[in-house]
Amino acid sequence: MKNLIIDTDCGVDDAIALIAALSSGNANVVAITCVSGNASLRDVLVNVSKVLKTCGREGVPFYAGCEGPLARENVFANNYHGTDGLGECPSEFEKGPEAQPGIHAAEALIKTSKDRVGEIVLVMLGPCTNLAVAHHIDPRVTTYFKEIICMGGNIEGKGNVTPGAEFNFASDPEAAHVLVQQSKCPVLLVPWETITKNWIPWNLYERMINGTTPKSKFLKAICAFTEKYYRDENVGHDGYELGDFLAVLAAIRPDSVTKKISRRLAVELRGEHTSGQVVQAWYNDMLPAVTKSTAVALEFDPRIVEETLRSMVGDP
Repeated sequence: MKNLIIDTDCGVDDAIALIAALSSGNANVVAITCVSGNASLRDVLVNVSKVLKTCGREGVPFYAGCEGPLARENVFANNYHGTDGLGECPSEFEKGPEAQPGIHAAEALIKTSKDRVGEIVLVMLGPCTNLAVAHHIDPRVTTYFKEIICMGGNIEGKGNVTPGAEFNFASDPEAAHVLVQQSKCPVLLVPWETITKNWIPWNLYERMINGTTPKSKFLKAICAFTEKYYRDENVGHDGYELGDFLAVLAAIRPDSVTKKISRRLAVELRGEHTSGQVVQAWYNDMLPAVTKSTAVALEFDPRIVEETLRSMVGDP
C-alpha cells in the first residue's frame, strides 16, 4: 500500500489522476494539498471537492495552499482546462466537502510527512509553490518523504506554454528550482516530452468515458474540453494525452515505468524564452554546482496504463 499526499492545481488531467489514486487498491491518499496553476486556488478547491464527491471519498482531507507563484504573476491554463479549470464542468456535478480550515497546505505537507517519516510519497501535479514554501518554513521537509514524484519540466527543450518550458515549471521556476536542486529525498520527474509520447488511443479513451458509473459520467463531462483540443490540434499523434495521471501511476504502480534515466538537472530562472526550462548536464563538467541526480521517467507500460484506467472507472 502506497501512502500518498497529492499536491494539485486540479485541472482536467489532475482530476483523472486523483480519481486513479482514490480508486486504487494500491494507494492510501493521506491528504490532498491545493495550489493555483491551471486555475485559481478558489476553483482548484471546488474541483478537488467535486472529485472527492464523485469518488465517494469525502473523508480525505484537503488543504488550501498558495494563491500564486513565489515571485511571478499567475498565468492560468483557461485555453486548455476551461475557465473553471475543470473543462467547464456542468452544474449537475456538485461539490462535496470543504477544505480543512485554518491550516495552510505548506504546513500540512510538513506536519503530515513529519508524523510519518519515510512513509509517504508526495505526488506533485502542479506548480511546486507549496513545497517551496514548506521548504522555507522547514528546510528538512523533503527528508520526511519517501519519494517525490512530479509531473513537470522538460528534458528536450520542448515547451507547452513558452517555446522552452512546460507549464508547471514555467508557472513558478523558483519553486521548481527548490524541488530539483534542494530536495533531500529521491525525486522522479515525469517531464512534458514523456506525456506527449505515452498517449492512449481513442478507443481506450472512449471506453473510459462512456461507462455507466458515476466516475465515467464525470470524466465524460469534464474531458470534452480537452478532447476537442486533441482532436482539432496537430499534436503529432491520434490519441489523448493523460498528463498528470502518469505521475500518479508511477506512484501506485512503479512497475508501470519501463524506462527511466538519471541526470543532474537545473531549472533556468532568467531566460527570456526559457524561464522554467530544465537543462541537464550532458557532460561531467557541466553544471558543477549540481551534485544530486534526478530520475526521469521516459516510458510507461501501455498494458498497465489501460488496466489502471479501466479499473478506476469500474470497467471489468
